[in-house]
Amino acid sequence: MRVVFLRFVTMHVDKDSRRPQGVLVASYALLDSGELNKDEWKRLREILDWFNANLPHPPKGFVAGRAIFWFKSTSNDSISKIWELVHLLRHHSYHVEIL
Repeated sequence: MRVVFLRFVTMHVDKDSRRPQGVLVASYALLDSGELNKDEWKRLREILDWFNANLPHPPKGFVAGRAIFWFKSTSNDSISKIWELVHLLRHHSYHVEIL
């Protein structure tokens, strides 16, 4: 099976990496925006907590501001969760693309 790497991005350019902002960073911004209803906020928080618990963390001292995250196409659980973020972001007028 061929593995493809995917990156889910918004059209907003990240100030640190100077690349299109990833959906995880955009999701944290949406979480803090005050635009979500109670149920959306709760679901978004659950998904972000899942990623925090299940994705590898960079080593101590790593400057995460310039990190760019790519997903393996074979990572079914992560891809399923990322699509939930994409749908929620798009519902709130974020333009999301896949690289």
